[in-house]
Amino acid sequence: MSEKVRVQTGDIDTVLNDVWRHVQERMRRGSEDINVLLDDGESALNDAIEKLEAGDLRAASDCAASAASCALLVALAMHRMAEDVPAKKEMN
Repeated sequence: MSEKVRVQTGDIDTVLNDVWRHVQERMRRGSEDINVLLDDGESALNDAIEKLEAGDLRAASDCAASAASCALLVALAMHRMAEDVPAKKEMN
C-alpha cells in the first residue's frame, strides 16, 4: 500500500467531526478500560486497512475515524494519569 496523503481545506474539519462523533458514542456507553480502547483501536485500524484494500473507501474512512477516536481517548486517559487528575474532576 503506497497511498499518498493529500489534504485539502475542510478535510480536517470533516474528519475531526467524524472522530468526535465516535468519541461521543463511546463516552455515552460509559467508561472503558484503557486496554479495551487499545484493542478496539487496533481492530478498527486493521478493519480500515482491509476496507481500503477492498476498495470500500467510505467504510475505510469510518473505521479509521473509529481508530482515531480510541487513540484520542487513550491520549486523554494518559494525560489525566500523568497529571494525576481524578476521574470525577472536570478540567476547565
